[in-house]
Formats: sequence, structure tokens, C-alpha cells
Amino acid sequence: MSPDPFGPGMSLCLTCGLCCDGTLFRKVPLEPKEGERLGARVRLSEEDGSLCQPCRALSARRCGVYDDRPSVCRRFRCLALEQLEKGQLTEDEAHELVGEALARRRALAEVMGFDDEVHALTLARAQVAAGLLEGAALTALERLSRTLFFLNLTTTPG
Repeated sequence: MSPDPFGPGMSLCLTCGLCCDGTLFRKVPLEPKEGERLGARVRLSEEDGSLCQPCRALSARRCGVYDDRPSVCRRFRCLALEQLEKGQLTEDEAHELVGEALARRRALAEVMGFDDEVHALTLARAQVAAGLLEGAALTALERLSRTLFFLNLTTTPG
């Protein structure tokens, strides 16, 4: 991969988006007044004012409120990004991990018969919680979950 003019990880984040698209998180806690500041540019939970995922500001893996993004988003680093920034992973290795997660999410959607991968994941999570997911879909969700667990092993929003 070519050197990243925006610093280590920006190209990784621009190929990933899993922290913003509803794959890693369902809700993201906000600091007081951040929701008010962001307004209609994002979708907030009516029950607790947290940022609902997928984030409405995400478009083509780019943040539409990047310069004004919430503090939790500024601080968040998935394990792949953290290790890339520390030199513990090469950029190619980090991209490979993200690619694996995206491929496993795509495989889950295909098994479930959906084009929308995040919708398939949301449905699969609900079905597994209700004890209704089985067979190839359950196996695909388990494989994806293991990969996502690694990506988010040591860090969470907030």
C-alpha cells in the first residue's frame, strides 16, 4: 500500500466503516450537548440520546460530520487500527483483517438471502437471541462474530 498522507490508518478507516455502519455497535454514547450540536445530521436514540448506528452521517465509508464528529468517534480505535498505529501490524495485514470481516458479513447476508449486509446482520442477531437462527446462517454469524470480536477486542466507544 502507498503511504497514507492523512496518517496511519486513514486509508484503513476509509475501506472499513464497521464502527459507524452498525456492524460493531448499535448505539454510541454521546457527551452532553453533542446530540444537540449534531442535530438532524445524525439519528439519536429517543430513550437515551445516544447516536444510533448505522450512522446517518456515513456515506460511502466517509463521515459527513468528520470535522464536527462526536468525541467518542474521535477517540475510538479498533484493535486493527490501534496495532497499525503502533507498528504491530502492517497496513496490508490490517486491511486483510478488515477485508475478512467484510467478506464474512457479505457471506452472512448471502446465506440469509439479503443484499443489505447490515440489515442481514441485525436480523441474524435478533434471531440468534430468540433461538431461531440455525444451520449455515448461524455458522456464518459465528464466524463473523469471531472476526468482529478481534477487531473490537480491547476498545469500545466511550
